[in-house]
Amino acid sequence: GRDGIQNSTLGFEKIFFISLPERTDRQDTMRLIASYMGLNFTYIPGVNGSTITNKALPYDINKPPPKPPTPAELGCWRAHANVWAQVIDENLSSALILEDDIDFTVGIREVLSSISTHLQTFTGATHGEDYGLVDDNSWDILHLGHCFSAGPPPDTHPVSSQKFAAWEDEYAPDWYNHTSVLPNAKSPKIRALHPTFKVACTQAYVVSLAGARRLLYEIGGPGGELDRPIDLVMLRKFRDGVLKGYTVEPSLFGQWKYGNIGDSDIPK
Repeated sequence: GRDGIQNSTLGFEKIFFISLPERTDRQDTMRLIASYMGLNFTYIPGVNGSTITNKALPYDINKPPPKPPTPAELGCWRAHANVWAQVIDENLSSALILEDDIDFTVGIREVLSSISTHLQTFTGATHGEDYGLVDDNSWDILHLGHCFSAGPPPDTHPVSSQKFAAWEDEYAPDWYNHTSVLPNAKSPKIRALHPTFKVACTQAYVVSLAGARRLLYEIGGPGGELDRPIDLVMLRKFRDGVLKGYTVEPSLFGQWKYGNIGDSDIPK
């Protein structure tokens, strides 16, 4: 219910954030955000991809993909995989996973409360389960922060494309550049929730326990090699119906930058 979302982990069992050990500047910022917002974050060290041994690579070293992942992309994958593994080890029903350069939407708890209510409707959560997490079939991933998303096309996905919620949200940025999702919106302050079909970037997403298992198996595990950056493999798995989940628009988490745009640890 609402009380869970007011707690120090926003109604999820844990909030993890990933940061390369040497980026103490970003870890300090995340600590300040957590303290200011009354949240509890668990730190997960980022991984230097060049330290991953050949046997542990997320593809067959004898038959590598045409464009093998760079060390930075490998490190990004392994750090996220370490969080999925920890979710499984600790048997967590849900966990919010953050990268270390995100900023929170003002009013995050109110917005999450609305999202939770709509998810309960989508998944048939009759007992008010937070975020509609009834069982292993409810959803794998809830994308709260992303840099691009699109719902399923109605012509090929007639059922899932109807699972769409939109509501007025005083905390939403103006909807001027999101008309593709809600072309007839009368208010500029609209938030929407739809099944995930295409999504890019992994700065803020929630995994269920079932989702963590699927991700660990399907992305760089026995179910599928890592032949491109992690978010694009994820996108393909959603498109193919292997993963299922929901995406919030506009994104609840921005990526902050100070200094310059070259602050990212993944070379373009």
